Amino acid sequence: MTEFFMAMIPPTSTKQARGWHQAADGKVISYDRANANAEGKLTAHLAKHIPPTPYTGAIRVLVKWLFPLRGQHRNGEWYTNKPDADNLCKALYDIMTKLGYWKDDAKIASSITEKFWAEVPGIYVKIEELTNADLKEISNEVSKKQKEKAGCFGCWFAEWDADGATCRRTGLNVGNPEIGCACRLET
Repeated sequence: MTEFFMAMIPPTSTKQARGWHQAADGKVISYDRANANAEGKLTAHLAKHIPPTPYTGAIRVLVKWLFPLRGQHRNGEWYTNKPDADNLCKALYDIMTKLGYWKDDAKIASSITEKFWAEVPGIYVKIEELTNADLKEISNEVSKKQKEKAGCFGCWFAEWDADGATCRRTGLNVGNPEIGCACRLET
């Protein structure tokens, strides 16, 4: 696991701060608006926390963006202004990839992003490898929610054919009775 806090005023320009211009000859020219300073700032801070070896498996990244207090806002209050959370993370993850936190940000299987107003501005990052046990826990929670929402519990108790995969009520073969049949998904 890698966990750190970067005390800084978080950048408000993102990868989305890229502009395009079509020249008279028809060529499209891209340029960075204010993004270069933000990337340089993030790179300098992130370089201090590069893990000894890059993550190679599935990972979860938790990022908390803490913006300096302004106006009537209170410490810990949700920050609902621009930039969008997903755009902030695009820039962050691209820089972390370049620095060698992982080979490809496709390794991020779970991403949690939060934005707050804070007395102490900065960016909190926590990276953890995901295991099959994590997946089983998530799968069990999803299955539990499916059962709660579905409303049809007949299939769960008595309506499966001998093969254990065909619903007697619908005649559908779902292949996995633990998931449930189509009649469960109608509600």
